[in-house]
Amino acid sequence: MITRIKGIIEGGDIALLGPRVLELSISAVCDSSCLACWCHSPLLKDSFHETTKKRFLPLNKIEEFIGELLGLGLEEVQLSGAGEPLLHPHFWEIVEFLKDKGLKVHIITNFLSVKKKELYKFLELRVDSITISIWAGTPETYVSLHPNRCERDFSEISQKIRLLVEEREKSNLFYPKIKIYHVLTHLNADEIEEMLEHSLSVGADMLEFKAVDTIPGRTDFLSFTREDIKKIGLGIEKLKNRIDFPYPEAYDPYEAPHLQIFSDYSLRREIVDYGRYLKKAFLPREFTLILDKSNPTTAVNEYVKLHCPEGKGNHRSILKESPEQAFYFFYFREYCKDCKRVKKCFAGEEIKEVKLSYLSFMGGGRLERELESFSQHGNYGTEVVDKIPCYAGWLYLRIETDGSVIPCCKGHKFPVGNIFKKSFQEIWNGEKERKFRSMGKELVKSSPLFQLIGCRKGCDNIGMNVSFHAEVLKG
Repeated sequence: MITRIKGIIEGGDIALLGPRVLELSISAVCDSSCLACWCHSPLLKDSFHETTKKRFLPLNKIEEFIGELLGLGLEEVQLSGAGEPLLHPHFWEIVEFLKDKGLKVHIITNFLSVKKKELYKFLELRVDSITISIWAGTPETYVSLHPNRCERDFSEISQKIRLLVEEREKSNLFYPKIKIYHVLTHLNADEIEEMLEHSLSVGADMLEFKAVDTIPGRTDFLSFTREDIKKIGLGIEKLKNRIDFPYPEAYDPYEAPHLQIFSDYSLRREIVDYGRYLKKAFLPREFTLILDKSNPTTAVNEYVKLHCPEGKGNHRSILKESPEQAFYFFYFREYCKDCKRVKKCFAGEEIKEVKLSYLSFMGGGRLERELESFSQHGNYGTEVVDKIPCYAGWLYLRIETDGSVIPCCKGHKFPVGNIFKKSFQEIWNGEKERKFRSMGKELVKSSPLFQLIGCRKGCDNIGMNVSFHAEVLKG
């Protein structure tokens, strides 16, 4: 960490370490047709060449490139794609290779192609996290945004997520963490609450929303109307009011310890955690949850109570944030010895433990900022991207299926090299990447380079940038 920050602060454009996060776009092949997709939307017609749509990043090239990065500060690999990564013919081999190298693996998927009998592999291979892109809270809306799919697909995806979560719990594992990801558009702007309900019903660990990034002349009809923005704003407020803990009247999310490094509240807003929702659907049979919020100053484990089938409250509880992400409720046999269910409940043990996990609402502040910025400026990011440097050139790299190296999530118009033509070191500290790093230190992103990339229209690396800016401020 010190070495990485030192290289930035000292003012040069040579990176002393490699990227912290490497995104591998391993597949251009896709089995869905998301209307807002920049690659496979049926509204794009011929803009994504048929040859490109059939391409995969070769396994041997992945192994070779990762070999160059090991020992240079690489921590996480994201498997994504212009298409669906699970369709790569060597997908499981890639995951196994990365995990054997001690790397975190994050998969971004539509979860359509994975079979139920394959779900155990996510646990067996120790996958760290899975982001599942759905964009809907109901089967009908899912089909409207994925016209080549059917309502049954929505149900099957939901079943597979729940099965994976249940198997993870049975195995006493905390990973992979499951995030449901929704791109909000004109067609699903009124389904915020349904999206939360769906995420809770399948047992997801995180829920995140992102405003649609349309393609001029092709997908403009998906853009928000003023009425859509009102609907989404109302939906966010409803989600805030439904938060189970921390209790909103006793907790200001903007004053959380990890945010206090920022004096600018707009930066706090980008990574604020508004609160969590308990997965009540996963409670053991006949157990009920009681949320006593009559006293806002009460400690969270005091107002979140569990009642057993006999109506008895738990004797003790503990909240464990990470990696458990759950409440643990305890009943002591000593206090239940006269209950008719004591033998069944305790099965010879002195303590009965009941675990109840929670879901985190992520990116709510950023979504509110996107909506406000869109209303005022017609884009999602002008104000915040001009307040801090861009650190993507020090932290992140993306490889496309054709070997193109992209400096940030939206940087496909400014490739800095190709792994089929140059080594990692030649690219990472090459002329174009160094230019990207150097210009990223400028606060105002008005240069032709950043206009080409579209930073002010909407930055997909903003969360990473704000989080790392906090590390830089701390030194």
